[in-house]
Amino acid sequence: MTEDRRIAFGRLARVLLAVAVLALGASELTAQGVGGKVQGTVANAQVFVLGTAFAALTNEDGFYFFNNVPAGTYDMRAQFIGYQPAEVRALRVLGDQTLTVNFGLSGAVGQSACSRAWSSRARAVTRIARPV
Repeated sequence: MTEDRRIAFGRLARVLLAVAVLALGASELTAQGVGGKVQGTVANAQVFVLGTAFAALTNEDGFYFFNNVPAGTYDMRAQFIGYQPAEVRALRVLGDQTLTVNFGLSGAVGQSACSRAWSSRARAVTRIARPV
């Protein structure tokens, strides 16, 4: 009977040791977090984290932010009608950290401006203005 108790006590001790090791390891994993924050400024634009559903419009001060972006590497784009889109590639988002990405949009897009006028016969007339 003493031998059985010794074996049972040894098993119990191993189980308790395994539970303690797992509990300590799990606390380290939860401390790392799973998502980060991305923020920055760009005047009057839409900002996207490409390949995700994250999209935002800047506020009146040009500020935007995304909370809980899963840790990983992403490309981002800022765009506004009439300006060339700006992209930043291979941004690394880390859990529980804030990444600041500021954009600058430059120059008008080199597309033709198109306007429509109506003639007296109620027929649409298209006029295309070419950039000089």
